[in-house]
Amino acid sequence: MPGHAFHARLIASCLFMGCILLPVQHGVAFQKSSFDIDPATRAAEAGILGKLVYTDVTVEFNQNELKQVMDFLGTLLDVPTIIYWQNEKRMEGLDPEQTITLEADQTPALNLLQRILEKCSTDGEEYTWQLRQGMLEIGTKDQLGR
Repeated sequence: MPGHAFHARLIASCLFMGCILLPVQHGVAFQKSSFDIDPATRAAEAGILGKLVYTDVTVEFNQNELKQVMDFLGTLLDVPTIIYWQNEKRMEGLDPEQTITLEADQTPALNLLQRILEKCSTDGEEYTWQLRQGMLEIGTKDQLGR
């Protein structure tokens, strides 16, 4: 079937060129190059991701406040970070006074961050992280989806 060969070539081309296929109405797809991002931003995000994946952490938190835990992680990684904290004006966000208890032994910083965020995810509120505009953002799924 000639259609399958075309799709295979399109997918192979996108894998080679770093494209993303995005579905649109009626099952048609268009290409948006991942290279449209500013090269400096792309490099910054690659550096952040590299630190998250390749920094192994051994640590024990015993009833530490989340603010202290995130300060530790921020100092360790030394990456530009935005954390959406709860405050008197905004109830949505991470509670800086929430206590965290966990141990990590030679754990990638990314896994540690995810474990911390899982511990924060209570009462139906889910927390996550993303790379955006050359920074690490941490907050609720709703906040980061805006």
